[in-house]
Amino acid sequence: MKIKKLFSLVTFISILSGCAATQPDNTYDPYEKTNRKVFAFNMYMEETFLDPVVRGYLYIVPETFQYNINNFFKNLEEPLTFVNNILQLQFIESGKTVARFAINSTLGFAGTFEIADQIGLQRHRQRFNQTLGKWNVADGPYLAVPFIRPTNTRDFVAMGLNAILDPTILIPKSFFVETVLTGSDLFTSYARSYETVESLKKQSIDFYEASKSMYQQNSYYEINDLYKSDKKNDTSSFDVDMDDEE
Repeated sequence: MKIKKLFSLVTFISILSGCAATQPDNTYDPYEKTNRKVFAFNMYMEETFLDPVVRGYLYIVPETFQYNINNFFKNLEEPLTFVNNILQLQFIESGKTVARFAINSTLGFAGTFEIADQIGLQRHRQRFNQTLGKWNVADGPYLAVPFIRPTNTRDFVAMGLNAILDPTILIPKSFFVETVLTGSDLFTSYARSYETVESLKKQSIDFYEASKSMYQQNSYYEINDLYKSDKKNDTSSFDVDMDDEE
């Protein structure tokens, strides 16, 4: 029943959207007036509450520890990558994903150290937005949603599907622990892209348009597997969302 509902929802979004996966800088934005207001609200909240914490985090936490924290949460994403490998018929990659998860979870001390990459098992991040994109589900309108990264109708649905398979939801935990786990994941992703985003803000005449273009380009690259591997200094995580969410 859940599977039928899932595919019904995907079909509905595809029909609603009306246009296939677009090239960068060709974003369908019929709700721009409202999106700009929501975008401005998100920027205010980030600059007022999140940016000071991120600056403190980057200043206080040694870069090596930042890398370890980043690795820990990336390792938790491997089961989700495995599911999407299977849905995309990437059976060789699915085997590599299982091997990566096993190696990094054990030899890498719960994923805090990236061991698999060093022996040739590079990370091949896959999410439902990529799967739906490869299934030719249409992008749909560009959306600015309160407290959420830039998205579109397809990726917004994919975001919910990703959350369902987030392995942290399987861990019995208090509200506090759940908040710390989930918040830390988003926080470390935001921190990774912080300097890139700040530079873009300073260089952009219209940051709304710049962020929209950057989101669309990142989405296009992810769906078409143009990011060959996920390196330490990867900046595709602008999809945090502000991906990745990469």
